[in-house]
Amino acid sequence: MIVTLLLAALACDPPASDGQRHTDPEVNTTLYQTPADPDFSQAMEFTLKEAVAAYGSPPHRIRARLDDLMGEFYTGLEAAFTDEQKLGGDVRIEELTWEKDTANLITIWYHDLPTSTKPVDFLVYPKDADF
Repeated sequence: MIVTLLLAALACDPPASDGQRHTDPEVNTTLYQTPADPDFSQAMEFTLKEAVAAYGSPPHRIRARLDDLMGEFYTGLEAAFTDEQKLGGDVRIEELTWEKDTANLITIWYHDLPTSTKPVDFLVYPKDADF
């Protein structure tokens, strides 16, 4: 239960004053800078490993079960799975968020499968968005 609440809190963090979404005060974001305007046009074709290799380490990354991710931020992600998959309760998700450009962030959700981690859905939104 505590883990669920912690994950929910991390997923709903408001943007920091510098416009980046910080979930860990110990993270030095200067170590995780992506190119100023990365080309995310092929992001949904990359596995998680390939995306990290292409775009760099994301400043925000969580691993959770689908049923632990709630709220309007996750509507598209939830729609990507069948009711049967959701009821199974063991859909593992990795959520990675990068700075897409000076005004927007991009979050990509990956389905963590035994043999690979494939992209399921993504969301581009303003840095100051409050979900």
